[in-house]
Amino acid sequence: MVRLKNKAYICGFPFWYGRSRSMALKADVAIVGAGPAGLFAALELAKNSKLKVLVVEQGKLPQERFCPEQSYKGCVKCSPCNVLSGVGGAGTLSSGRLNLRPDIGGNLYPMVGEEEAWKLVKRVEEVFLYYGSPSFLYNPDRPEVEELERRAAAAGVKFIP
Repeated sequence: MVRLKNKAYICGFPFWYGRSRSMALKADVAIVGAGPAGLFAALELAKNSKLKVLVVEQGKLPQERFCPEQSYKGCVKCSPCNVLSGVGGAGTLSSGRLNLRPDIGGNLYPMVGEEEAWKLVKRVEEVFLYYGSPSFLYNPDRPEVEELERRAAAAGVKFIP
């Protein structure tokens, strides 16, 4: 179990059914899933309200997640799958790349406007930095970027660094 800011909790279902049932009864809000959306929802609720927030996740904590596929030369059908389930969501065991733009992976502009979209992106960046992400998150001035921009333009593709 992990305790966040004395108000938000994360626990896996096995723990939930075991020792933490009383904690669930004391929660004002329960969030199912500790992927990015669930974690950010819990963080914002815990920070900006007096609510007691419980996050329930079927998978494991990041330090406990490991995919045995390479050891066994194929998927062994873990239940739940450590790649897809667990605190941090499916992206936790991926490259760790974070797109800090409101127009990648969907476009926030029509939903909240350009100014608010950039404020939300900035908030995500602040949270990642606060919780230990390297301070060097983005470098659009790398020499490779110019070459990628040229190649994308030649192919008729919009390049977003």
